[in-house]
Amino acid sequence: MKEINIKKAHYLKEYKVRLIFNDNNMKIVDFGDFLRKKNHPAFDKYKKLTHFRKFKLSMEILFGETIGG
Repeated sequence: MKEINIKKAHYLKEYKVRLIFNDNNMKIVDFGDFLRKKNHPAFDKYKKLTHFRKFKLSMEILFGETIGG
């Protein structure tokens, strides 16, 4: 089975992002409900559209403040 990854992500409006996958499927995801329901400092700044729109697509997963030592 082929691994599915997000190839591109485009901001649309409000909290909606168009995701394009490496199998060329496309999905529009609305993060609005998720952000409104989460009361956590890690998500609070992204409730402001000026911060949300600056998202970056990354292939890295990092846990904790420092990795590797």
